[in-house]
Amino acid sequence: MGCFSLRPLLLLAFFLPLLLLVECRVRHYKFN
Repeated sequence: MGCFSLRPLLLLAFFLPLLLLVECRVRHYKFN
């Protein structure tokens, strides 16, 4: 059970900053 709940958390911790970075860039290109 611990393994199954740990992996999505790890993926989330890795992909969330990436997603935020992409969103930041998209907004930057949209407004400029």
